Amino acid sequence: MTRWTDSIALNWARCMLFALSFTACTLPSETHAALSGPLVTVAYDGFGYVAGNALPSQSGGTGWTAAWIKDYGSGGNFTTSGTGLTYTGLTSTGGSIVWGAGGNGINGNARSLPLVNSGVVYLQFLSQFPATSGGGTPNVRLTASGTLTGGIGGNGGTYGAKMSILDSGLAAKADGTSSSTANLSALNLVVVQIDYQNTKTSMWVNPDLSTFDYLNPPATAVVYAGLAPAFDKVAVYSRNPAKFDELTVIRAAPGAPGVPTGVTAVAGNQQATVTFTAPASDAGATILGYTVESSPASATDSNAGTTGLTHVMTGLTNGTSYTFTVRATNSVGTGSASTASTSVTPRGSQTITFGAAPTITVGSTGTVSATGGASGNAVNFNSTTLAACTVNSSTGVVTGLAAGTNNCTITADQAGNGSYLAATQASLSFSVDAVPEAPFIPVLTSMPVLPGFGSNLPTVLNLNEGAGPAITNCLRDTLSSVLGSDWRYQGQNADGGARVGQASQVISFNALDASSSTNYGLGSGTGIYLRGANQLDVVTACGTVTTTPALYNPGEFGSLLNAAGLTARINAQGVMTVQVGSLIYVARPDYLVTQSTPGAPALTMGPDGLLRFTDSTGHIQILQPAFLEPEILGNQIAQAVGGYLVIQTDGTALVTLFGGQKYVLTPDLTLGTVPPEFFTVGWWQDGPNHYRYRSYNYANTSQGFTVTPR
Repeated sequence: MTRWTDSIALNWARCMLFALSFTACTLPSETHAALSGPLVTVAYDGFGYVAGNALPSQSGGTGWTAAWIKDYGSGGNFTTSGTGLTYTGLTSTGGSIVWGAGGNGINGNARSLPLVNSGVVYLQFLSQFPATSGGGTPNVRLTASGTLTGGIGGNGGTYGAKMSILDSGLAAKADGTSSSTANLSALNLVVVQIDYQNTKTSMWVNPDLSTFDYLNPPATAVVYAGLAPAFDKVAVYSRNPAKFDELTVIRAAPGAPGVPTGVTAVAGNQQATVTFTAPASDAGATILGYTVESSPASATDSNAGTTGLTHVMTGLTNGTSYTFTVRATNSVGTGSASTASTSVTPRGSQTITFGAAPTITVGSTGTVSATGGASGNAVNFNSTTLAACTVNSSTGVVTGLAAGTNNCTITADQAGNGSYLAATQASLSFSVDAVPEAPFIPVLTSMPVLPGFGSNLPTVLNLNEGAGPAITNCLRDTLSSVLGSDWRYQGQNADGGARVGQASQVISFNALDASSSTNYGLGSGTGIYLRGANQLDVVTACGTVTTTPALYNPGEFGSLLNAAGLTARINAQGVMTVQVGSLIYVARPDYLVTQSTPGAPALTMGPDGLLRFTDSTGHIQILQPAFLEPEILGNQIAQAVGGYLVIQTDGTALVTLFGGQKYVLTPDLTLGTVPPEFFTVGWWQDGPNHYRYRSYNYANTSQGFTVTPR
């Protein structure tokens, strides 16, 4: 027995190396690895066996789960020796084991113990191995469930003669950081620390036991980072010569976990979010959860007991300052509280809601409104688009500067106070409209509803306003030039129909649209221009008017229909439809109205097969058969035969083919059905020179027409 240099070292050695009660040892705090509780022996063998026997079946020591066994079938066994190995400051017991002859010259014996795979564990032994290594020796091997996990010693290579930490392939690190300067052949006290929490293995060879602190060991250059071999069996392998003694496995008993660090808090509305870093040590027992505490102590940890590193604290009072501490808990107990976070003050949130966007034009004003949060502070406005609009910050009055689509953006802000955060900025974008130009000719705003008509009459221009009077004067000149004679503008009725007359003839028309254009494309001048629809354009020296023929006396015509139980519909092109039983009549009034003898209003069929309406003043107007949907027919013709059509003043269509041939299409007065065999086509022939095209204004209907070469 060697002499201890002082009583402290002697107590340490007894705690560490003998299987005594370690509960009486009070140890310094751990800084090198995760040790905090009292040290306990996992397993120890001082080889106090009868000398001269093979090692297998020997079962002395403490903590092992089985006797020594032969671990290498082709080799021999270590032999027990009555002489123990010694080291300054270390009290050894019993004898030792030495190389024994037999087999292929390699001794390999092993002994099992409870699985070691958590916390921080020390493996310690005395050894004196051969000077050279290789071929799997000499070393102490660690295995778990039959799988090699690491070792201590040598196995050839650059650092093969030095005591080294070996990986699961029994290799030292190539950079030498896992190898000591101690020779294998020397008598060495080897202390190995396996840190499972930080996954590293450290080694001290021949430390000064008078100062060595297992719970706070000194720094060492021999470290194998990333290696922490678990083991449930320790094996010793060597060739001759070899001596081995004082095999010890110790660890600290688990304790309460360390202190979380880096506690920070972010305040919210009646809550705070607390984040922190896990303790450097779980003290040998897995952390089961964390608990956050507030000061003042009114908060509830909504994540209490969970292992997450972010916890939400609820139940806080807005406007009150809080700090927070964190404790960790494992199977042993709850650790100390962390350093408190800096104080935070929860405050309520505020939301700004804009009212409806104003309608403004360039140069005009409108007002934006917004409702803020509960702080009671004023909502202030700002324009982020100063080129488009400005705003009064307090009243919200917006002035339009430039026209555009959604080109004006107003933001709203509201300051916070001790109990409420500043509101998140809100924004509202809307358009600044251009100042509307006065219409060339405005529409007639009040169209009468007349009996006998299923809807209002078509919307027409008010020729008494805007450029209307000038247009009507120029219209007279154009008609006189085109038609001859002297035509005079006779005015516009309340129903919207306008009249131009001469002698006993009147032209009755609706003015649907007008522009200041005085030519009709490609430089065409004044005149009457037909279109591919029921309207026509009259170009005058004052502008262009788009017209359709108008009933001369729609009031009396509607009353006549109403008395017969009939109703007319007039579309935007001035075409009327009247359903009589199963028949649907399609017609439009002629532009020209002639004078006859006054009498009772009447609707008659003339010898030419055309309907005529005579009003009480004797004005006669022919109702010409009309194409209900000429645009559809025109598209069908263009696709099928190549050409275009225009609607003439008498309601017929003039078709001009690309080859120059011309045809007149005369519409039928009534609509028909669509035979099943033509459901999938747009038009078809159903007789000599007679065709039909599909109508979409009425379901399953078609309109016929007769084709005549011109």
